Amino acid sequence: MREAANAEVLENGRERLILSIALPGGPFHGDYFLIPKLAPHVDWFNIMAYNLHGQWEKQVFCAAPLHDPAAKTEYNGYSLIHAIESMAPKTVSPQKFNLGLSLSGVTFTLKDKSLTEPGAPAQGPGNKGCQEQGAMSYFEATKLMDLLGAKSQAVDVYQRKITQAPKLDEQSQCMYMVVNEDQWVGFDTPETFAYKVDYFHNFGFGGVSIWSMDSDTKDHRLTRSIFETIHGKGNKTVTSGPNNTGKVVDRLPGADRPKSISKNAAGTGLDAISFVFTTAAAIALVSTISALLA
Repeated sequence: MREAANAEVLENGRERLILSIALPGGPFHGDYFLIPKLAPHVDWFNIMAYNLHGQWEKQVFCAAPLHDPAAKTEYNGYSLIHAIESMAPKTVSPQKFNLGLSLSGVTFTLKDKSLTEPGAPAQGPGNKGCQEQGAMSYFEATKLMDLLGAKSQAVDVYQRKITQAPKLDEQSQCMYMVVNEDQWVGFDTPETFAYKVDYFHNFGFGGVSIWSMDSDTKDHRLTRSIFETIHGKGNKTVTSGPNNTGKVVDRLPGADRPKSISKNAAGTGLDAISFVFTTAAAIALVSTISALLA
């Protein structure tokens, strides 16, 4: 495919075709992809660091946790950090990789309504809404949160209302809430996305890929958060550590990472770290988002 793309005769200012590969985010998949051998032939890799937990499990966890919330369970080893460690070897430039984020959350049906913390027992996927069972788009979550201040009987089009207000899971760096007493929802917000993009600023990644934009709000809150975090708009807090070299290291930084979002800050703006795009992947993403925000 690369040879064919390179051999194409380009006319009228056309650019050659871009070749990319989507990589799964599981902890063992790195054993089955010859990434160092593939790297010279592709423009970038998109690491799908989401859907790491879901309805196939018997405990509730966010779908894209930063740190592993299931470390002491049979579902251990799945987090953004594990995904990057597994799929981004040190022998390949980090500029070849994009951090994949999902604009949809995960839902479960609680086995015990009184147990709602991450790790609580589940008895299957959450009920179907705009998306399939076990999933909820971000725009659905925002509509439910908008109803929190309304009359107590207010529900959405699927007869749902929040019965436990959103909370921040600090280990996962995602939000969770309960709907209709037994529907557990884990989801990201502009603030948790900003934090996760900030976290990976040390590694010189080429950019961010998202799936999928139709799950965002009409005003593109999640997409805008990624764009503005990458460009460090507004007040910036820059955290530099010994790993701020643009290289992937053996282990991702622990003590040198930015401070976690506090519970009080979970629903407010978050200062962003300037994250520099240096590859064609970045240019393509910025062009797409800029067109949407124009």
